[in-house]
Amino acid sequence: MFIGAARQNEDALLHLPIIVQTKSTMPALVQQIEAILQRKLTLAPARDGDPLANLMPVKTDTPKYAVDSGGEVIGLNLARMGLKDAVWKDMLDLPGLAEGLQGLNLGGNTLTDLVFTTEWAALRRLDLSENESLGSIDLPDEMPNLAYLDCSNCALTRI
Repeated sequence: MFIGAARQNEDALLHLPIIVQTKSTMPALVQQIEAILQRKLTLAPARDGDPLANLMPVKTDTPKYAVDSGGEVIGLNLARMGLKDAVWKDMLDLPGLAEGLQGLNLGGNTLTDLVFTTEWAALRRLDLSENESLGSIDLPDEMPNLAYLDCSNCALTRI
């Protein structure tokens, strides 16, 4: 009996990494983010081999994170959490936040001004939608992996 999505080949199950996060195995970065937000983040399970597939969909006040097969944080969904600029800036001070993130969802918050440096070069998906007061986004010239950017329903005057 298999729980979850049906698998065409039972042998494929032998090669899937099973990641169980406990407080002792949870990445330190996630623990630091939880301390700043005063909220628990839940691990978004990979779907069809894509660790970001279940990360980006939004549920209000349900922050999530995704990890790669090595347990490194590669995605954050902090959508609709009432996130303000000051809290986001506190998070930006966390070592290692930007370098490995491939997916980031900050949609539906109250952010007004965002700056992304070349440290964010690994980003593939960035959702900033529904930050109604977001007036400017600074992106570096070099973001070679960015394939999806959603800035809908923002008050952007400059990108």
